[in-house]
Amino acid sequence: MRDFGDAGFEDRAKYYAKYRPCYRKTLLAEIIRTFKLDVKKGRLLNLGCGTGGLIIAWHSISPLL
Repeated sequence: MRDFGDAGFEDRAKYYAKYRPCYRKTLLAEIIRTFKLDVKKGRLLNLGCGTGGLIIAWHSISPLL
């Protein structure tokens, strides 16, 4: 197993955020269509851990999400 020293994963978040693929609006549109989501009235709860990229992508479609 690789030894990360005393720092552990301390500085890894910036690389995760930089190289993690973005969520495409076409994917989100497909999810909306498939599950018949109402983006004008609905609410979305994101219980993931990470950079927040998913909720930012949803918010770009509808500020309510």
